[in-house]
Amino acid sequence: MGLMSDHYTATYDGHSIEVEGRVTSIMGSAEYSLVVDNQRVDQIQGSLGRFVLRGQLVREGSAAKTVQVRIKQGLLGTKYTLDVEGVECPLRKT
Repeated sequence: MGLMSDHYTATYDGHSIEVEGRVTSIMGSAEYSLVVDNQRVDQIQGSLGRFVLRGQLVREGSAAKTVQVRIKQGLLGTKYTLDVEGVECPLRKT
């Protein structure tokens, strides 16, 4: 994670996907959020370890697509991995 927060974005099939992370305590606890099309769809708090955020991409007339963000928070940084329907998609740090 950056000094106090992270923000990553992706676009998939016309949908905007954002992953936000921010430090919430001096002890290293953090809050992570998944935002799809400007709506927060999942949120979790934790410190060191692995976490997963989940959501769906919904388009009228189409089946919903599963979104998963895997988070690995370590002492020296945080890694984010975005999967849509089980396929890894690139995230851009903003």
